[in-house]
Formats: sequence, structure tokens, C-alpha cells
Amino acid sequence: MGGDYKDGSWFSGGTGTPTQWSEILELLRTENPDQLWVGTDSHLKQQDFIFATVLVLTKEGATQSERLRLYFVHRTRVPLKHYKDHLGSGLRRRLVDEVQRSVDLALLIQSETALEPIVHVDVNASEVHKSGRYAKQLSNYVKGCGFDVEIKPNAWASSGVADKHSK
Repeated sequence: MGGDYKDGSWFSGGTGTPTQWSEILELLRTENPDQLWVGTDSHLKQQDFIFATVLVLTKEGATQSERLRLYFVHRTRVPLKHYKDHLGSGLRRRLVDEVQRSVDLALLIQSETALEPIVHVDVNASEVHKSGRYAKQLSNYVKGCGFDVEIKPNAWASSGVADKHSK
């Protein structure tokens, strides 16, 4: 259920400028960022869920002009009916899809650049929250794919950046 990240659906989070995957890839290769994060969030809008997957990168520099802080967004729509069922597992399925989209992007980055993104998962650690009952399962999946993982409250790439662009 991951995204086709090599298509032209990317845009710069700061400017909204459409961006090609090849441009992002070239930036990753030439700038060699200090840190990379990926995360996905989704929200219902009319009869579709909007999934926003983000790639956030930073590079420290000696001066302000040498520092790099950028993010890119890939948005897709999935019909609401994809997540409706009589067992009430729609939330679980959507969370799994969010994580799969992030892992797919992390794997793509790793295979094309050898960089290791940190995957942010938009679930709560506490089972008081609905998403909390899936936190361990989803975190272990990401770890099993070979990536470091952060969940709320430290999953700002998914719960903050991606959340903003999924509405």
C-alpha cells in the first residue's frame, strides 16, 4: 500500500513548489544530510483519506547560510471505503498503511543513497489512546525493516509535519 514515490507528486513543504523525485535524490546525494526523518499521517476529507508522507532533512553548517533545513511532501488519496469494515479494524489498517508508506520511502532512500532515515510513526505509547494498542506492533515492524523508530510524543515528522499536509 506504499506510495509511488518516483512519480511527480512531490512538493517542497516550505514553498509548495512541485518537485521531482530525481531532484530530491540529487539533493540527498550532493548535500549528504546529517539527519533524515520520514513519516506519514492521514486524515479524512470528504470521501477520501489524504495520506501525506514527508521527508525531512537537516545538515549542520558553520554559518547560517551553510545550514540546511528542508522537507518534501508526497500526497495521495485513498477512498474511505477501503477502510470501512464490520469488524472495526479500519483504524488499524490505516495505521499499518501509514507505516508501510514511511517504510517504503525509507527503503527507497536507503537503496538509492545508503542514507538511513529515522521513521516516525503517528501512534501513542499509551493504550489510553486508540492508536496506542498498535504502538508495539508497528514499532517492531519498523525495527524489523532495519530502521530506528520514534512514536509520539517524539514522532514530530508524522504527527506534526505530515499532519499539517494531510488535511
